[in-house]
Amino acid sequence: MDALHAEFQFWPQFADGTEPDLVIIVGKYYLSVEAKYLSGFGQETATTKHQLVREAEEGAHEARGLGKQFRLLAVTADHYLPPEVQGKVPGEILASFKWTNWQHIALTIYEALESGVALVPETRAFAEDLYALLLHKNLRSYAGVRVLGDSRALTDHQGTAFFEASSASYRGSFLGFLASLDFEPQLVPLSQRIFFGRGQSLFSPRSNCRWGGWRGDKMDCGF
Repeated sequence: MDALHAEFQFWPQFADGTEPDLVIIVGKYYLSVEAKYLSGFGQETATTKHQLVREAEEGAHEARGLGKQFRLLAVTADHYLPPEVQGKVPGEILASFKWTNWQHIALTIYEALESGVALVPETRAFAEDLYALLLHKNLRSYAGVRVLGDSRALTDHQGTAFFEASSASYRGSFLGFLASLDFEPQLVPLSQRIFFGRGQSLFSPRSNCRWGGWRGDKMDCGF
């Protein structure tokens, strides 16, 4: 597989001084990666082009020299394509441009760890460490309930995944009003009103309650 022979170059410097975060040379591709977390992309100035434009132009030049196809990948913490990219990067560059976010990367790592595919200990330890970091940074998005169907912890489990609450010696979950109010002495109806309001009242034939008060928003109930 091409991935087994991939070459990783961290923070290489192009001829104009531009430094992408990572260049991956794999198979027929030359991938330039720019990753952002809290900072944004360098914007165009009177003397400098937009950061992604510079990386695309210089990266494409390097790729041609190696006989590779160029691709530019941007990674941010946004849930959608950042506004600072939309309308700022020319169409000819967008043709070779891809964007993703850290949230999707976190989900990809999770699915790989849960897939059951055998990973060498070093690779699994690195993946688990990176996934834990992304969780700590709150860089995980809701993936829906479908991930439950792919979880080995559930699919490999035999029998029920839930327990009977009444059989537990201690429980703190809500069991419903009927079970929660099942105690002695039983609740009994009161013989007098528990709400009172002054003013004109309106009687509802459907209940023994009257609405009153100066705004008609208070309720009197007799039991």
